[in-house]
Amino acid sequence: MYLKIAKIIRPLFILAAVASIPAPAWATPYTSYTLVVTEHNPVMADGKTVYGWGIMDVSSTTAGSITLPNGTTVTIPGTADHNAPAGGSIGLPGPALEFQEGQPMNVTIVNGLNTIWQQPPVSLIIPGLFSTTARPAPVMDPTPPNMQLPTNRVRSFTPEVGGTTVTGNPPYRTYSFTAKAGTYLYESSTYQQQQVPMGFYGSVIVRPVGYNATTNKIAYAGPAAASNYAFYSENPPLVLADHDPGQNNTMFLTPFGPLSTILYTPKYYTMNGKGYPYTDDLLATVGQPVLVRLLNAGSRDYYMTFAGQTLKIIAEDGIPKKLPVTASAVSLPAGKTVDAIMTSPTVGYFPVFDRALNMVNGQVYKDVPLGPSGMMTFLGVFPAGGNCSPAKGKYTPSPIGPVTITDALHALREAVGLEAVNVNLDVSPVDVATGLPCGKGNGTIGVTDALFILQKAVGANPY
Repeated sequence: MYLKIAKIIRPLFILAAVASIPAPAWATPYTSYTLVVTEHNPVMADGKTVYGWGIMDVSSTTAGSITLPNGTTVTIPGTADHNAPAGGSIGLPGPALEFQEGQPMNVTIVNGLNTIWQQPPVSLIIPGLFSTTARPAPVMDPTPPNMQLPTNRVRSFTPEVGGTTVTGNPPYRTYSFTAKAGTYLYESSTYQQQQVPMGFYGSVIVRPVGYNATTNKIAYAGPAAASNYAFYSENPPLVLADHDPGQNNTMFLTPFGPLSTILYTPKYYTMNGKGYPYTDDLLATVGQPVLVRLLNAGSRDYYMTFAGQTLKIIAEDGIPKKLPVTASAVSLPAGKTVDAIMTSPTVGYFPVFDRALNMVNGQVYKDVPLGPSGMMTFLGVFPAGGNCSPAKGKYTPSPIGPVTITDALHALREAVGLEAVNVNLDVSPVDVATGLPCGKGNGTIGVTDALFILQKAVGANPY
């Protein structure tokens, strides 16, 4: 029990330690990244593994060769100004890419796939951003792959990378774009109906001209920037997706098929690659505007509801609204991106979930049969007091274990003095000096903290 709790709190202690840094590392826009597409087997909330693809950030200023977990050796061109940590992991979704408006914007894609009998080509597109890469005629399928009709159908709208059955494609290729402020999805442009659901997707943030992580936090520039687009803190982009293990397994056997997704039946629904109760909490400070970026990389429409909060929708698909719309829920059709600001969050622990009730992962999740799962997380809104500084900077999500009723009981015993102060929980960011939760704003655990923990443990939500 205590070991599990220690593992839970470690990433949050790191979060609190970096929260007061004026310009965190992940707040630094770069001009170029290098990404490898390769096999990935994410574990869903019911404990089952699903075959798919993932993205590995291998950005480096030094060229060389690396061997991927699937045994494939790939060459890294060494042109990126973003240096990724050595031994980076394969992510679902891919890493968030951050650029600056008016600066160069380059993404190099390396094909690191090693499927059972052939390597499919891949490519890159960022809907909403103009590509400055040379664009020849669309890539066509000259013959029906795997004996499927029709012939001569469009395979990709951008130049491709690799592919054992394709001649002339390089093992890596750089795609360049015109950087325009906003939130966007990056995804494959080849066989999109297959390769995007496999896991070839991620988020792109383009900072506006004039943005400063310390003195001028704005999502968009222009005359309305101060009144409509300014924020105090922000959360990592929230990427929604759905997964059909049946189609993914078919892709493992026949990487060029099936061409039709008429039988596509999602069984898993995730937020940043995780289903509740393993999803990462959103964070906010009482009364301070917090920016939330929502992206739908899935094939279904979702309706994200923020219980107890008021949202100001400031942009859709990277296009700012002259008159922001106020709502408590956000409609996200497939492929949609929305920027929203919670204008004045109130203290508490609030569920954030899909109102269409895609609240399952398989049949059950492995800790509580028939409990809520899928597209659900919690928003923690905390007071800023003493040494507690939640959500002042950007926040790097880390894997955390599920909160249980046992955790809530331990917290309650501490709150009433029946247990020594030695239990740290992920109910809130922690005090830099003491390592205790900041739910009361003074670094101690109170009855309110215990109730918040219990609320999360039972998946309390209004639906």
